[in-house]
Amino acid sequence: MGTHDQYKVAVLSLGGTIASTPTAGKDGVIPNLTATDLVASVPELASVGSIYAEAFLAKPSTELTFSDIASVCKRARELVEAENFDGIVVTQGTDSMEETSFVADLLWLGEAPLVFTGAMRNPSLAGPDGPGNLLAAVLTASSRRARNQGVLVVMNDEIHAARNVKKTNTSSPAAFSSAPTGPIGFVTEKYVSMKAKVDRWPGLAIPESWNPDVEVVTSKIDGSARLLEILNQELPAGVVLAGFGGGHVVTRDVPLIESLAKRIPVLLASRTGSGRVLETTYGFPGSEIDLLGRGVIHAGDLHPLKVRILLTVMVSLGWPRDRIASQIAAFGAVASGDVR
Repeated sequence: MGTHDQYKVAVLSLGGTIASTPTAGKDGVIPNLTATDLVASVPELASVGSIYAEAFLAKPSTELTFSDIASVCKRARELVEAENFDGIVVTQGTDSMEETSFVADLLWLGEAPLVFTGAMRNPSLAGPDGPGNLLAAVLTASSRRARNQGVLVVMNDEIHAARNVKKTNTSSPAAFSSAPTGPIGFVTEKYVSMKAKVDRWPGLAIPESWNPDVEVVTSKIDGSARLLEILNQELPAGVVLAGFGGGHVVTRDVPLIESLAKRIPVLLASRTGSGRVLETTYGFPGSEIDLLGRGVIHAGDLHPLKVRILLTVMVSLGWPRDRIASQIAAFGAVASGDVR
């Protein structure tokens, strides 16, 4: 890596609020700005080093797919390995960033920072946050302190680990948070400060084809068993249980869950989104002890949406249930976002 004025950072744009502007004859804003436009809107980027801009996609983030993010990772790898870029920034919409960044985190290899950012306020509004977020993301991508930290999300001058970050507000510029650890770093006056180091999940291979047929079933009081009944009939590639509290479900659902767990991988998470699923505390029917004893796989403290992503990568690689269980157990502390 060179001196400060020699950093090479690539910005790959995918669309989203950060790139959305009004269009004549249409209501609302849509992704119109390219990576070149975004970089040009922040003159301070020139002080960081050499910035390369590439319009990779132009989509609302709700339309992004596993395949799209795998392609982003492949392109980022080319830029780092073949063209010696120090870091990569990906701009996209914030709606799905907590998911897309974690997909990338599972697939990203090497030490170079891969940083996701976006905006909560589009360029047509007073006080758009996109330019500031882009500058902070580029600074992070060019920082030695951010190397070997996996995929990062930089929003509102906060640096979050992809495995922990979550969007928690519909419109606030401070919409992203990481429970229970909080941000692992901050950007202040162009200074990147990392406060914690995140153990990385070993990079997984990029599947040749994707099988995103993994369903999340959320426990709720006085609900219907209809979804579990349908899943037992149609049998998806996998199921994630977003259980109550420490990992509990309604007793009525237990036979249906056990039936699924005998045939496909079923992973147990908590709908709270914060805290590790219990293993040895409660023993009533539908408790974590009961479910784990019936073949359900413990998923650490990953949020249910991120568990779905992890399971999707694994089933897309063709891993059988036993290998999925053993790999999650072997890397349990890493998979659950253990910060040391």
